[in-house]
Amino acid sequence: ARLAGDMDAAMRAAHDLKGLAATLGMHDVHRAAVALERACLDRKQNAEVEPLLRQVAGHLDEVINSLEAIETEATQAP
Repeated sequence: ARLAGDMDAAMRAAHDLKGLAATLGMHDVHRAAVALERACLDRKQNAEVEPLLRQVAGHLDEVINSLEAIETEATQAP
């Protein structure tokens, strides 16, 4: 959304992710989304937002990897 110039959509996406992460107990994702939302609200430049976006993505990758590991264990259980 930011690359398309829609700063409001980017802020709303970060805000929604922040709320979902808090609801689901994904604390690292939540903290990273808070920082990303703040940067969007403050209309920071892409150079400042990109590291925050990578941090959010990294934490989401950790969650996905953990869920995949749980799924693998569940399918291999007797």
